[in-house]
Amino acid sequence: MASMLVLSFLLFFFMLFTLEEATHTTTENNNSSEIPLGSWLSPKGENTSWRSSSGHFAFGFYPQGSGFAVGIWLVSPSENTTTVVWTANRDDPTVSSESMLNLTKQGLLLQNGKGDSPMNIDSSRYYSYSLVSWGSMLDSGNFVLYDENPDLIWQSFDDPTDTILGGQNFTEGDHLHSSISKSDHSSGLFYLEVTSDGNVVAYPYYSLKSVEDAYWDSNTSSDYQQHLSLSIQGSLCLDDTKMSRTMSVRPCNPTYRRQSSYPCQLRNLTGSVGRLCFNNSNEPGKKSHNKTTSIYRATLDVDGILRLYEHQFHFEQGNNSSHVVMLWQALQGTCQVKGFCGLNSYCTSNESGDAVCKCYPGFIPSNTKSNPNMPMVCIQMLSKDDCERNKDGTLLYNFTHFKNMYWGDIPYSVIPVSKMETCEKACQQDCVCVGAIYTNGSCNKYSLPLIYGSVQNDSSTVSVALVKVPSSTIAIISPTTSNDNNVPKPKVAVDNKRSLIMILSFTLGKEDASVSAKADIYSFGVVLLEIICRRRSIEMNNISSADEILLSNWVYQCFTSDKLNKLIKHDEKDVDWKILERMVKVGLWCVQDHQSLRPAMKNVILMLEGLKDIPVPPSPVRLVE
Repeated sequence: MASMLVLSFLLFFFMLFTLEEATHTTTENNNSSEIPLGSWLSPKGENTSWRSSSGHFAFGFYPQGSGFAVGIWLVSPSENTTTVVWTANRDDPTVSSESMLNLTKQGLLLQNGKGDSPMNIDSSRYYSYSLVSWGSMLDSGNFVLYDENPDLIWQSFDDPTDTILGGQNFTEGDHLHSSISKSDHSSGLFYLEVTSDGNVVAYPYYSLKSVEDAYWDSNTSSDYQQHLSLSIQGSLCLDDTKMSRTMSVRPCNPTYRRQSSYPCQLRNLTGSVGRLCFNNSNEPGKKSHNKTTSIYRATLDVDGILRLYEHQFHFEQGNNSSHVVMLWQALQGTCQVKGFCGLNSYCTSNESGDAVCKCYPGFIPSNTKSNPNMPMVCIQMLSKDDCERNKDGTLLYNFTHFKNMYWGDIPYSVIPVSKMETCEKACQQDCVCVGAIYTNGSCNKYSLPLIYGSVQNDSSTVSVALVKVPSSTIAIISPTTSNDNNVPKPKVAVDNKRSLIMILSFTLGKEDASVSAKADIYSFGVVLLEIICRRRSIEMNNISSADEILLSNWVYQCFTSDKLNKLIKHDEKDVDWKILERMVKVGLWCVQDHQSLRPAMKNVILMLEGLKDIPVPPSPVRLVE
């Protein structure tokens, strides 16, 4: 009996000790990630972020541009860098270092330091009937808010920006929106969504999001709602909510397939019924240590490509390290992304293999973009009006050929032809036609703007894009330098076949200068006069009188006194005086002080080529004053 009492006592003592230890452990773990009401963060000082218990994720202020944004990021212990995976109110202006973020019963309130009213950053509609009791930065990368029950009333996983993390689901109505750049996490140019018919599709954001705009899709369909999910083991899969039905893979849509990384016979359909996994075999990256923790993320990157990454963390006493492995990407090249380049430009690769955007011949870059984050847009040097005023289009246009060029728009006219020359003539005689694609005995004519241009490497179909260009093509030659002061000297050359002036360098010291719209006509005129005279617009040395200091003044005096020979400092026998006079008159019109007197760029080109009469220019008002 005594032994039974002793045993009961020891058992009771052991249970009490175990309960106490369990309570202590639970409290300790909760304290490491629980965030009580009244907690606050600031961009400066020690309270800049709240860490998850593992230390892999942090929620708080991070630097962006000249200010700060609020978001969640992965912390890299070895490189002291961060990978932002979520941003609150990403398109709002950044806040100052005087800002403060408070956790209140009403949610997360941000004071911007300018005296404005506090602003909710956590979609307060989710808990309009509940009060916040506490928050937590979870090890999954999910920031959550609970009420007193505790029931979940808000989580960052419900409102993804450009990334989904392990354990996160992405359903119909959700979308990923790429960032502007790696350092600016505002909304960028590309958009990915799960559609109502069970397809995952990526588009340029500034598009109609039609079939023609899509540049990648999962090529799936289902009668039931589907969700894109990333497991904590790194499987990026599309799941059918009704697992009793099999998800179907649709026949290839040529509009999609030309840009997709998948062949028409989709061969990586893996897993159980109703599941499509994108990363083949779901294999993680090779780990550098046995004690390595992996965190997975799928991000719609800045260039519009959806990629799956594995972040490997190794923590060992005195040796903390991490590195990133890319496991899968939806497309193999950036030029496959529609919208990476703007209107009337095309995507190609440079010598290092990076994607670059270029204007078609006959087009020039426009600097009149209202949004500097939009891709490069090019404008045509000749207009439709110029074409309609000329009865014979062959006087204005030639063609440049691009093999296997792809345009994303639908041609406005398709005509059967047997020869490429016939296609050229059909486009040349049509003022609406800007370019055509000749393939398989058909001529597909396109109008402005030319969109989604890229050179394809698909050898199965041979096609040639025919792009209309002005009959005189401007060639670019690197400027020379003088012997005394290393100042770049622009050149002028004459096309002997047509006696046309070709401007070989538009700016001093810049080989890639671009002439935009009418706001830049004055600068163009100044540079044109510099090219003619091979000197700066203002010159204090090597002049014979004060009249020569200001170039435009000196040129006008020489023009009105019929002494253009004074502008030439090289052998006069190489000078075509008629062309020189034409260039001088164009330059003087361009430098008129009043913008209304300056010609449009299309007229400047026609005047330089001798296709348009040039009136005698007046003296620029600025010179008279």
